[in-house]
Amino acid sequence: MRIQVTGEATPAKVLRQYLALVGYRVVDGSGKNADYAIHMEPSEQAGVTLTGGAGELADHARRFVEELAMEAVAWQEQGPPHKLHVAVGEGHSDAAERGVLRALLQITGHGVRKSWFEKYISRRKK
Repeated sequence: MRIQVTGEATPAKVLRQYLALVGYRVVDGSGKNADYAIHMEPSEQAGVTLTGGAGELADHARRFVEELAMEAVAWQEQGPPHKLHVAVGEGHSDAAERGVLRALLQITGHGVRKSWFEKYISRRKK
């Protein structure tokens, strides 16, 4: 699984480290071959703002970030469903990092054991 994480802010760096520790391949540069693309940047506004296409990544990210931030997350729908832009306000970086990480783990099925037959079938479909 290839995931592109862009941004020079601390939350982006921490998310890259988390993903690498878990075993994902973190892609730099254009990320044309990335399965998911996340861009994290600091924001002057309070709280967390998520921007992306409607889909599984955005739904899970919103839910998990809201749960960790203990407040509502601003949501703007635009772009493809596999890309997510995260603007992180002061004091919410931990919630943004961990919420997006949990969303990625959830939608990619990390840690879910599959039988040998399910693995075989999923490889044949690609």
